[in-house]
Amino acid sequence: MARICEALGFSEEYIGGLLDMLISIAQHERTIVEFANRLTNLEEQMKSSYKNKDSNAVTLTTIHSAKGLKWEEVIVIDLVEGIIPERETIKAEQSGQKELIEEERRLFYVGMTRAKRHLTLCSVDYYHQKRVKVSRFVREVSYVLSGKNPQEISKNEEPTLQSDLVAGLVVQHKAFGEGVIIKEEGNVILVRFKDGTQRSFLKDICDQMKLIWAV
Repeated sequence: MARICEALGFSEEYIGGLLDMLISIAQHERTIVEFANRLTNLEEQMKSSYKNKDSNAVTLTTIHSAKGLKWEEVIVIDLVEGIIPERETIKAEQSGQKELIEEERRLFYVGMTRAKRHLTLCSVDYYHQKRVKVSRFVREVSYVLSGKNPQEISKNEEPTLQSDLVAGLVVQHKAFGEGVIIKEEGNVILVRFKDGTQRSFLKDICDQMKLIWAV
């Protein structure tokens, strides 16, 4: 696998993500022909979506492709070590080469600043069935927002989870007011607020920044 990825010029995480996506699509199809037709249909939908920029639609894009563009709401996904930043970038930093990590940090902030009004940063506890760490860039943002110096973050620091944030708990959010946790999945909680809106949060970020507490 590693040699194939190296020959193609892609990371193992990238290839693994593609394979997972193809498996997810294929499991709903009965034959290879249906699978091929499904891929063609998805490709056509993605191409046509670029013509609907003024409609109430979701745009899927990479951070690189998003440069120069803006949206009311932006959701950045897969913010884990090994993806953002990439594994090869982390290895380069460990060997003393800082250029790649700084470039990825700038790219991450480009992604953040694509949002006009609302930004959501998403991470996971497991990726390809392996335990992963929240991206250092997310932790840096949380440190900045809490008034701390992001350079104080230890490379091996694990996020501290607020384990009492469980489904059914009535909570108070610093900005959105009172709500109820309606779902808990790993490091992510989904909260329904009194106005009917639902928002997802990372438990470790809520803990570090004291954003949510039980009432």
